[in-house]
Amino acid sequence: MRCAMRTPSAGLRDVRPISARPRTILTIDSDPHDRSLLAGHLRRLGYNVLAADDGNQGIRHAVALRPDLVVVDLRLTDVDGYAVCQELRDRPETQGIPVIVLSAMSRPDIVCTPPGALCRYIVRKPCNLDALAALVQSALAESSAAVVAASDKP
Repeated sequence: MRCAMRTPSAGLRDVRPISARPRTILTIDSDPHDRSLLAGHLRRLGYNVLAADDGNQGIRHAVALRPDLVVVDLRLTDVDGYAVCQELRDRPETQGIPVIVLSAMSRPDIVCTPPGALCRYIVRKPCNLDALAALVQSALAESSAAVVAASDKP
């Protein structure tokens, strides 16, 4: 089943990365159309984007390249998105990377998960790309705040 993404809405086009240095986002999606659409939108907003077309490739990219955030589709050709989340959480070098899961699940459109969960948000496809970009910005801000707070501890 192919899941299209909604085009951006007029009111949210000014979503930009939160830091001066370009942040890197890894997208993992088996659907080439969805992967290209999401990557193109994030690049237009100033993010560096890495793309993987299956879960195992995504895990290898995350370990080797340490992106600032991962956006993973739940339905992949080799493993499901939750298995990718679990693998990233289990590895010391990737456990701090925030993850947003995309899914063709039924309602609600966005699920905010509790701290310590495998992913930060679960977003229903099709999704509005600008709304997803706002979630990306929020997850990156929360991740940056957590890093600053951890570095302030004696």
